[in-house]
Amino acid sequence: MKKTIGLLLLAVAVCIISVAAYTERVYQPREGYRAPSFELTALSDTSTTLRLADLKGQYVLLSFWSAADPMSRMRNMNNDVIARRVDAALPPDARDTLNFISVNFDSSRRLVEEIAARDSLNLRDILLAAGPDSRRLRSDYHLIDGYRSYLIDPAGRVIARNPSEATILRLMD
Repeated sequence: MKKTIGLLLLAVAVCIISVAAYTERVYQPREGYRAPSFELTALSDTSTTLRLADLKGQYVLLSFWSAADPMSRMRNMNNDVIARRVDAALPPDARDTLNFISVNFDSSRRLVEEIAARDSLNLRDILLAAGPDSRRLRSDYHLIDGYRSYLIDPAGRVIARNPSEATILRLMD
């Protein structure tokens, strides 16, 4: 009887560990894993929300930044330029297959609008993450130790972290 109970407990433990390992693999901000989903409000129009799932079937360059972190702001500006250059370098039939999404964590909408104007960013590309959305994204994308950018493939999987222009072109080829 004790052996049966022991084997049963072992089987349950193995099942729990297997499910936990699988769940961890499904949504991770690491290469080869599905990008964590989100739904955020657009800076240009507060009635418009964008879900990452809406962009399935296309490449997404996802850039997280804040005015309080100058390095992330500079990386975001660079990602915007990279996205434009990559789009221009693609053959005409492949253009508009890379979406640039800029996620900002500042609490002041006015500040973000001013920075976007100074940095020549397109307001349609900027999403605001505030309150619970901000906390969840920071956790889901492991942004505790700094902001990053991710290249997500048409299947919704992360294929590069902080990608360069050459990396994006190579991976989209």
